Amino acid sequence: MELTPVGFFVVLFLTPFLLLRLNLFRITKIAIFCFPLSSVGIFIYYPFPTVTISLNQYMALLLIISTTLVSILHKYKSPSLPKPLVVFSYLFVCAIILSWIPCILEWPIKFWQWQSVTPTGLYYPSWYQEYVHFSVYNLKIIYLFFSMAFFVALYKVLPLLNTRSISRIFIGSCLTMAIFGFLDLTPAASFLGFLAKHGRDVPSSPFHRIEILTPIGIPRIRGIVGEPSNLAELLLIGIGFLIVKYIRRQYVFNHKIDTGIMATFIIATFLTSSSFVLTLPIIIGYALITSTKPNIKDILRIFIIIFSLIFISFTINLIIGKSFFDVMFKTTLLKLGFSESPNTSSYFVTSLHAQWETFKQSPIIGVGWGTENLPIGFMVLLTNVGILGTSIFFILLFLVWKICRKKIQITRSDEEKTFRKGIMLAFLVFLVISFSRRGFAWTLNPVGWFLAAAMVSDYKNSIGPIKEKRKILSNENSLPGSKTGL
Repeated sequence: MELTPVGFFVVLFLTPFLLLRLNLFRITKIAIFCFPLSSVGIFIYYPFPTVTISLNQYMALLLIISTTLVSILHKYKSPSLPKPLVVFSYLFVCAIILSWIPCILEWPIKFWQWQSVTPTGLYYPSWYQEYVHFSVYNLKIIYLFFSMAFFVALYKVLPLLNTRSISRIFIGSCLTMAIFGFLDLTPAASFLGFLAKHGRDVPSSPFHRIEILTPIGIPRIRGIVGEPSNLAELLLIGIGFLIVKYIRRQYVFNHKIDTGIMATFIIATFLTSSSFVLTLPIIIGYALITSTKPNIKDILRIFIIIFSLIFISFTINLIIGKSFFDVMFKTTLLKLGFSESPNTSSYFVTSLHAQWETFKQSPIIGVGWGTENLPIGFMVLLTNVGILGTSIFFILLFLVWKICRKKIQITRSDEEKTFRKGIMLAFLVFLVISFSRRGFAWTLNPVGWFLAAAMVSDYKNSIGPIKEKRKILSNENSLPGSKTGL
């Protein structure tokens, strides 16, 4: 799918116009608010279908619901913002309600027919060729409409929040998904799943327990969490934030609550048997280097906790019947080429070569979305949007990172610095996962770009009073007799 003439016109002429009319901060803010739209627009446009809704759509909706709730409390000067466990309880009830809506309504329309007119479908152009006759031009118009609507909503909401409230929303949302992952191992899975009346049956659970029936004998398709690797990636982002809080625990770490949440995240991550848990030592090392100067006891304590949780996860896996280490060993063999499956090294090299040949067909503006199921996330981005789109993407990342660094430099409170460094590390983990997985982490887009939008909004809130103070001082110095010596 090539970029349409209309799209090329927008890229070629509208971007320089925006650069001249808007400052870099506004461009950055507009861009990062537009990224999660592909998963949120699906909720705005159509009733819930009778098939499973993916993790990215649930996370996007939960983040918006909780953000709106906390913003309302903040606007009306509530004496205290909700704690992470309160946010979790609220979101847990919302998620259960969302799980039951498809079963109660029993909409006869198939998932693919609804999907064809939502922004999510823009990343899967092959669906339209197979299921509906819909022009790419019309889809871009629909996507633009929902992008503007969602941008206006979040642009007004997020600036009302501070770093602490944003952190609680994020951790509460991650905890909700982790608990749903645990519940999928229990008879509650049938209660939280969708009955397979329409669409395709997917008889698998998020924790690699392949079975036709749930533990209580009711057939269903996949529940809220979906693929196990998606849950692992999401929780690794949350773990990065909690580790920063733990290292700087003299400021903000709640020993009982935060320790319980971190243990839940780590155990759930290892239960998924995802290879992305190998990034956990990198997360810990980065947090140790950048957050503070920990002593040997702090380092040993962190690794003892991590390995204890790994042992617990290993024991649970033995009880379940599928060991994490067994899965990891088989995955390693596949990567070394001891199989003929698509995960072999020869398949990886072939796919990489195919990506490069596709990129050469349209290196400047790319070939369009639809080639995302390939091994390397960076090459997916380069193939889809070309050198021009990739350059804009990296400029955006640089601006976000620069804004966050400035925010930390002007922050005097050690407590606020802890929250901001935690959010920065969580965003870094999101980027590492995005560039190293197949599909460029579309599952996590709402999570990563919610963090980016929150950081930029938080910077705007703090930089405003500083500019006002400088303006007042400048006016005072310009008054007659204000200079020293007069």
